[in-house]
Amino acid sequence: QALQDAQNALLARFAPETRVRRLPWSGGETQILELGDGNPILLVHGGGDGAYEWVPFMPLLARRHRVLAVDRPGHGLADPFDYDGVDLARHANTFLGDVLDWLELRSVALVSNSIGGWWSAVFALEQPSRVSRLVIAGHPPGVTRDVPLPLRILGSPIVGKPIGRLMLGRPSREGNRKFWGQVLVAYPANLPDELLDVDVAHTRRNRDSTLSLVRRTVGPGGVRKELLLGERWSALEVPLLF
Repeated sequence: QALQDAQNALLARFAPETRVRRLPWSGGETQILELGDGNPILLVHGGGDGAYEWVPFMPLLARRHRVLAVDRPGHGLADPFDYDGVDLARHANTFLGDVLDWLELRSVALVSNSIGGWWSAVFALEQPSRVSRLVIAGHPPGVTRDVPLPLRILGSPIVGKPIGRLMLGRPSREGNRKFWGQVLVAYPANLPDELLDVDVAHTRRNRDSTLSLVRRTVGPGGVRKELLLGERWSALEVPLLF
């Protein structure tokens, strides 16, 4: 309920006309935020966050588009999800394909960031007919193995889980602001308090799902080698903007 209330406050400030719906997929149920009309774009968020991270941008995008922001499994108000041992490429293809099927969209423009960028790139490689164009904001894993130190610690096979549970056990607005500044944004002081309040509630609700994704994505050397797309980036058939 805390996450729902915080999300409602964020929507009330930035995008009060947003439609909120539940969406079933073959591995559970998730949430989708929808605003505007026109050609659809699907927003795919990064790891450790949810569809809520797009909310401040949605009204601007909705001037010309039907904006759809989805919670990936184990994030936001989606069902919990354990990523340990999951084939991430197959999972990304299944999830995004199920979302488009439920929305009755033959194809869509994908806008994504962080691990969501990797999700979207894999989907575009495997099912190019379903992606009209691909926009990736920031540096997704799969380009290099580099990751920020906090994520490298959380991905450690020995100490990552207990340290992660400790680090994420008492989230706060200012603590999360600092973390975003370390791994996500250049100017954390500009983050709206309402956004950080959602992030705090999300951290409390989805800690175990988030940590399982970090462990599945990051190893001692950084991003796991099997996630590196390498020359496959040049095989993308859809228009791509970094």
